[in-house]
Amino acid sequence: MVILFGHNKSSHYISQAKVRPPVLPGYTVARTKIIDSFGTGIHGRIVKLSAPGGFGKTVAMAQIAEHCRQQGMLVVWLNLNQSDNDISQFLRGFSASLRLAGNANIDTDENASIADGIMEFFDTLSLPVAVFFDSLECVTNTAVLDLIYRGLQYMPSSSVIVIATRVEPEINFSRFRARGELTEFAAKDLRFSLEEARELFLEKLRLDIKPNDVRSLHAHTEGWSTALWLAALALQGRPDAKSVIERFSGEDTSFSAYLTEEVLAIIPTHVLTFLLHTSLLEELDEKVCNLIVGAQNCRTLLRECEMQNLLFREEIEGQERFRFNTLFREYLYAQFTQRFSTTEVQRAHYLACEYYISLKRPIPAIRQAIAAKRQDVAITLLQENMFVLLGRGRMRLLSGLIELVYKHDPVTDPLLSVIYAWCVTFTRGPSTALALVERLDEAALPEQARDYYLSLHPMLLAMMDRVDEAHALGLESIDRSSGHYPYANAMLHQVLSQTCIILGEHELARNEVDHARLAMRDVTGEFGLVLAESAGAILDLMAGRLRQATARIRLAIREYNALRRSDDSGIAMAMIHLAEMLYDSGQSGQAKDLLERNISLVRDIGPPDALIAGHVILSRIAAKDKDFDLAMELLVSLEADGYRLQINRVVASAKLQRANIYIQLEDYHSAYEQLTKAQQLYDWSHCASYWFLANDLLYPEIVNIRLHIRSGKAGTILSKLRAELKQAEAQLRNRRTLKLRILLAEAMYLNNEKNLAMRLMTRTINDAAKEDFVTIFDDEGEVVYSLRNEVTQQKGDDVASDTTDRHGSAKELVTHSALLEDALTPKEQQVLALLAQGISNAKIAASMYVSESTVRTHLRNINLKLNATNRTQALVIARQLGILR
Repeated sequence: MVILFGHNKSSHYISQAKVRPPVLPGYTVARTKIIDSFGTGIHGRIVKLSAPGGFGKTVAMAQIAEHCRQQGMLVVWLNLNQSDNDISQFLRGFSASLRLAGNANIDTDENASIADGIMEFFDTLSLPVAVFFDSLECVTNTAVLDLIYRGLQYMPSSSVIVIATRVEPEINFSRFRARGELTEFAAKDLRFSLEEARELFLEKLRLDIKPNDVRSLHAHTEGWSTALWLAALALQGRPDAKSVIERFSGEDTSFSAYLTEEVLAIIPTHVLTFLLHTSLLEELDEKVCNLIVGAQNCRTLLRECEMQNLLFREEIEGQERFRFNTLFREYLYAQFTQRFSTTEVQRAHYLACEYYISLKRPIPAIRQAIAAKRQDVAITLLQENMFVLLGRGRMRLLSGLIELVYKHDPVTDPLLSVIYAWCVTFTRGPSTALALVERLDEAALPEQARDYYLSLHPMLLAMMDRVDEAHALGLESIDRSSGHYPYANAMLHQVLSQTCIILGEHELARNEVDHARLAMRDVTGEFGLVLAESAGAILDLMAGRLRQATARIRLAIREYNALRRSDDSGIAMAMIHLAEMLYDSGQSGQAKDLLERNISLVRDIGPPDALIAGHVILSRIAAKDKDFDLAMELLVSLEADGYRLQINRVVASAKLQRANIYIQLEDYHSAYEQLTKAQQLYDWSHCASYWFLANDLLYPEIVNIRLHIRSGKAGTILSKLRAELKQAEAQLRNRRTLKLRILLAEAMYLNNEKNLAMRLMTRTINDAAKEDFVTIFDDEGEVVYSLRNEVTQQKGDDVASDTTDRHGSAKELVTHSALLEDALTPKEQQVLALLAQGISNAKIAASMYVSESTVRTHLRNINLKLNATNRTQALVIARQLGILR
C-alpha cells in the first residue's frame, strides 16, 4: 500500500508528519528486492529512488528506515513539499526532523544559524545516521537544491542518505555515481513482482480471488503499487471479483480513475460525504472536521476512515491528526467541486480559513480564504503579516502569497506593489524586480511606500553592479526619504555603505555604516545589522589589515547574535567574508567548512562579491587537493548564477578563475581563451579604481601576469608588473600589493634577477607575517614555494619566526589580545577559564548548567576566534595573548 503524507506548514507551525516516516500497516508487503539490495549490495552511501507517483517509493523508504533503525542507525526523515522552495521553511523542517530524531536543539529562526546548527548536530553525532528526503521533486529552488547537494558532500562516509523523487532533480549526481557512492532504483526496480502482488492479495489481504486473477491484475498494472492497492479496495467484499477484474482489464487506460470510482462506490454515503468535504484539508483533526462538516461525531468518522485504510493517523503533541493519500485526496477534491455547489465548496473553505485564523496560522488561512473567494479577508491577512515576513527575510513565501492573492487581479495598493518588488528581488533576481520598480510613479506613492521605493531602487542597481548609478541615486534618495521607517532607512544606508566602499570613498562609507547601524537597532531581529557592521572589515581586508578585519567581523557577528539573544554563527554573507579571511591566514579547513555551510544561502540573493568569493575560494581549495572536477564544477555553478542574475562580472570572474586553474594545469592555450572571454564579457577598465572585494586579487591584469610568468615569458611582463604594483601601492591596497610583489619576485627569479628577487621576497615575507597572510604565497605554486623556502633558510631563525609567529610584535600582541578578548563572549571566556583548569566537557557543562553539545559549540567558536586547531593550542594562544593570566 502506498500512503503519502499530506503536509501543512506555516511560519508558526511544522507538523511532525513533516519529519516522521509513516508507520507501516501490518499488511504492507516487504519489498524484498530493495531491502536485500540495501542490506548487502549497496556500494555507495547515497540511495536514490526515482519513479512516477504511486510506485511505492515512500513505503520502500519506510522499510529502509526500519532496516537502518534495526542496524543501530539514527533515522532522520524529511517529507518535502512545495513550501520547501522557501529556504527558511526547508531549514526549519530539517531542524524539526533532527529535533524529533535526535533531540537536536536548534533554537533560532535565522537561516545561517539553522544551517550551522544542523552541521553542528552531525559533527557531534556519535551514531551512524540515515537521512531520508521524500518527494524531492517538489523542490525546484536552486538554492535549496544546492544546499542539499552540499549536504550530500558534507555528510560523513558512515552515513546513508536516501532520496525519493518523481523526476530527476537538478542535482549533479554524476560525481557521486563516478565515485561509486550512488545506488539507484528506478520504476522497474520499484514495481511489484508477481510474487509480491500475490502476497498482498492472497496472504496479507486474504482476498477471495484466484492466482490467475492476480496474474492478470499484475500484468495490466505492470506492478504499479497504487493501482494494485486501489484494485484491492475495489475487490474487498465483492462476490463478483471476476467481473471487476475483467472490466479493469479492458481498453480504458485511465484505470486509476476507474478504480477510485469503484472505491467510492462501496464507501457508505455518510463516510463519502465526510471525505469529500474534508478533502480541502491537507491535515485533519477532530475540531476542524466538526466545523466543516457541521457535526459532532467526526472523531468516530475519522476512526472509521482509518479502519477502512482511507486515512492515515498519527499522534502529534498528544493530539490525533489524520492525512489522506495525496493522490486520493486530489481525486476526492475534484469530486467535491463537481458534486457540490460552488456556494457549498466556498463555505467549507471559509470555515477552514476561520479555523486557521483562530490558531494564528495566517499562511494556510490566506490560502483557504482565496479558495473561498474571500479576497478581502486574504488581503487583510496579507497586510497584517507582510512586514513580519519581510523582516524575517521570508521573501519567497511572501511573494508566493501575494501572487496567490492577486492571481486574477493586478496589485493596486502602492505599498504592496513595492513590497512585492522587494520579494521578487530575492526570488527572481534584481533585473526582474527593477522592471517592476521602474513602472511605479514615485510622485504618486504615499510616504511609507515611497521610503521603501527609495531604498529598493538603488539597492537593485547595486546588486546589478551598476555602482555609479546606485551611488548617485542613493544619495538623492537620502534627501527625499522621510526616515520614519527603520527597515527602509537602514537598507538605504546599507546600500550607500557598499557603494562607497567600492568607489573608494571610505570615510563616507564609515559614516553610512554608522547610520545603518543606528537604524538597524530599531528593527527587531533584522538580519541586515551584521552587514552594516562588517563593511569596515571589508575595507580593512583590502587595505591589508587582515588581523583587524578578522577581529572586526567576529565582533560584528557577536553583536548581531547578542541582539538576537543567540550564540549562533551569524548570517551567510558575513560568514563568507570571514571564510575569506580565514583562507588568507592559511586556515583552509575552517574556511571550507564555513563556505559549504553558507554559500547556498546567498544564491537567491545574489550579492556579486559574496557569490564570487565563496565559489572561487572553494574552487581554489579543491584545485589544491587535485580535485579539478569539483573545482571546475563550482565555477560552472558560479557562471550559471551570473547568467541567471544577469551580472556579467560574476560570469567573467568564473572565467578568470577557470583560467587560473588551466595555468595550474599548464594548459596555457585554454587559460588564454578563458582570459580573453572574461575581458570581452565585462568592462574591467574601472577595476583599477573600484574596490571590489571579490576581484581584489582576481582581475584580468593579474591573471595575464600569472599566465606570462608560468608560460615562460616572465621577462616580457616585468614592466607591466612593476606599473601594476606601483599603482596598488599608491592606492594603499596592501593586500593586492603583497600579491603583486610575490609575482614580481617570481618573475625576476625566472628572469635571472635572483638577488633582486630574494630581497623583494624577504620584504614581502616580513610584511605578510605582520598581518598573518599565509595562503597568498601558497596559491602561487612551486617556484614561489622554493623561493620562500630559500629566503627562510638564508635568513635563519629570524625570518622563520616572522613567517610562523601568528601574533606579531609585543605591541601588536597587546592590541590583538584586546580585540580577541572582546570578541570572546562571556560564556566563551568562562569555558576557556574552566578548560585551563583541566576540567572535562561534562564537568564544564554541569558547572555552567548547559549541555555538553553547547560546550562543544563554545569550544569550536573559541578555536575559530583564536585561530586554533584544538583545545591545547587554544590555551597556548590564549596565554600568549594575555587572555588567560
